[in-house]
Amino acid sequence: MIFPCHCKEVGAVTGKPCGDRVYFLTRYLIRESPGGTEVLEVDQVPGDRGMMREATSLRTLAAGDEVVMHPEPVNLHDRTALLHIALASGHRCTIFRGLDEHTTFICDPDPSGLLTLHVYDILPPRPHLSATIHELEGDGLFGELSVTFAHHVRDIREIGADVYPSRFHSDPGLGSRR
Repeated sequence: MIFPCHCKEVGAVTGKPCGDRVYFLTRYLIRESPGGTEVLEVDQVPGDRGMMREATSLRTLAAGDEVVMHPEPVNLHDRTALLHIALASGHRCTIFRGLDEHTTFICDPDPSGLLTLHVYDILPPRPHLSATIHELEGDGLFGELSVTFAHHVRDIREIGADVYPSRFHSDPGLGSRR
């Protein structure tokens, strides 16, 4: 799987505005060609200095029908969500545009690099830990960690327990009690 660590490594070009020179952080280029969109890997002249540097070679990673542009802006820092979108795209390479107009891509998406964390919780009354993790995951809090969660929620009413977790009750005369 090729998934740049940061969008600063990905440049998007139309034409050759700087000749064969590229921005010094560029490792990958996305460019339009007569055959469609191309995703290229860039090699720069070793030891070259300056903001724009000489590119020694361009290697095509994906092109044409292998490449798809995700239609909506996304949070580029939520790497797990991007991986799931790329897997669902059905293409070898999915290009993403961020909310801030930066660009990144995933080529040959592979979920095996994700760390799966197992979350165990119960109900009743409510699986608080699991629900909180779902909310934080939806907000992208775990995005750069490349983790996914497997939720295991057990309904303890099915096991015939003698005691169930209690809830807080609010009664102005009694205060809060368990």
